[in-house]
Amino acid sequence: KTVFPDMNVVRIAMQDRPSQDIRYWVSDEIRELQCHILRLRSLHNSTLPPQKLPAEILVQILRCAFGHDDRKWMVKVAGVCRHWKDVIIGTPLLWTNIDLPMNQQYMELFLARSQEANLHIRVPFQEPHKSPDLSAILSALAPHHPRISQVNINMGMPSPFFQRAVLRQLMEASLPALTSLSIDTSMDDTLQLSNSRMPNIRKLKLGGFNLQWASWPLPGLTSLHLIDVTRSRGSDQVPREIDISSILDVLEACNSLEIFKYEGMLASARTLASHWSSVSDKRVVSLPCVQDFSLVMPVDHAAVILAHVTFPRKARISIRVGRFAYEPGAPLNASLLTTVLPSDATRLPIIADARHITVWLVGIRLSVWVDEDARSWGYNPLEDEYEPDPPTLSLGFAATMPGTENDMFHNVVLELCSIFPSSVESLIINGPVHLLDVESWGRILAAFPLLQYLELYSTLRGLEDFVPVLKPATRHGAVPWARLQDLYLECTPPPRQAGQGADGDDPDRSNWEILKQLRAVLQERSEANSRLKHLYIDLKSTTNCSLHSVPETATSNTLSAAAEEVRLELSTVVDSLELYD
Repeated sequence: KTVFPDMNVVRIAMQDRPSQDIRYWVSDEIRELQCHILRLRSLHNSTLPPQKLPAEILVQILRCAFGHDDRKWMVKVAGVCRHWKDVIIGTPLLWTNIDLPMNQQYMELFLARSQEANLHIRVPFQEPHKSPDLSAILSALAPHHPRISQVNINMGMPSPFFQRAVLRQLMEASLPALTSLSIDTSMDDTLQLSNSRMPNIRKLKLGGFNLQWASWPLPGLTSLHLIDVTRSRGSDQVPREIDISSILDVLEACNSLEIFKYEGMLASARTLASHWSSVSDKRVVSLPCVQDFSLVMPVDHAAVILAHVTFPRKARISIRVGRFAYEPGAPLNASLLTTVLPSDATRLPIIADARHITVWLVGIRLSVWVDEDARSWGYNPLEDEYEPDPPTLSLGFAATMPGTENDMFHNVVLELCSIFPSSVESLIINGPVHLLDVESWGRILAAFPLLQYLELYSTLRGLEDFVPVLKPATRHGAVPWARLQDLYLECTPPPRQAGQGADGDDPDRSNWEILKQLRAVLQERSEANSRLKHLYIDLKSTTNCSLHSVPETATSNTLSAAAEEVRLELSTVVDSLELYD
């Protein structure tokens, strides 16, 4: 325990000393006590759980917490306590992100504290508030070229002088540690890449460049993303669009490629037929390592590429064709899927292996998702994102002419019947289901007789032609979709009728007739030993919700009188029933 002197004794001992000496002594004592308090606080903090974390785990937490501007974060976090400050200063990995232009003093500090760790150079598109000292920045960076592992440069339009200068210096330097390069421009800048200068590069993203090569210069890539690039060869310096032969050359050269994404111009911006050179039908490029293959381009361009490549069984394929010129009143069976997908199913294994199919229409955008293992992917159609993993095959179309999206939806649903195998187990459809008449449902039934799960987003009236399809041929005869176990219906509610009560009860109950018909059909299926295991009906959902989102109204157990009557009737013909009104 610390023993402090008796202050009366101190005063007596100092009463004859000069006042300035007394003040000096008191100041020294205060400083010593303050240091002692800091040591006590440090000892106290060392017993807290965060201080007991191993330095490696603390570093990982801090790296996750750092925002885009690491400098501001590190200044704030380093001020929490001495231990954190020591960890931050002594961890090179926390000082490896160099955002240019950067204050030269900061830059030298980052370069010094990063020690020998690999560097990530980021040059975002922004006009500096004041002109940076370009020469000093490039000179400070030059000795550290051998440890640059990632480069991200966004040059925007017009391309600022600073970004161009940094790019030029890096492309002329030797970058033996570089594994990832991402450069975006919109100026048709020329770019020459050399495998000798970047022998270990594995991930490349280029946007807006005119690429100049006689042959693809980077064969060791595992990830390649090209956006609106052009190409010049030999003495011909005129930027020309990438043709099918060039893309096949790239794919053939990069035989270790795992991720490939190509984004070209949309169909509405260019003439489809005049921008791709012919290629031998016999040329087929095998992609044995590809895990994700994505094309965003006109529909017939995508079709040409798919016709000349083969994929491993579990590769994920995503095709977005932008706005598709679908003709109003196009006849049923008008080709859309068959225009994109290869006629030889062996080129795309998922065509033969499909077990789960979703057709999803939102506005003018139509998506088709196909997978062998997963039935749903947590997809948000409004954000066009998949979480956590996309389906094996994803096709996206957008109608160019208002009013044609319904015909496009109808034709695509019917096209499924002639493309995918009879072994399909689940089918999810969101769109104008009322367009599917008895004949259409009959074709779907014949194409997919082994269906076990069916999910429809529709209106109640849109199910009028669907319900009869479930009816057995005779009371003890053949049962359509005999293996069907789960029926999931999300329908908009029936419109209120004149004189409808405030409690939601419809006096004539006519709007509920379709569900009573469903009950009668399910009764017959039950008597024919094909009883439905689970029936889910939500009468308050909209047809543009996310897949498998839980409706807010589904938390309420209060049903209108008409809905309660239907619920009681339906519950007698299925093993499990969920009905929300």
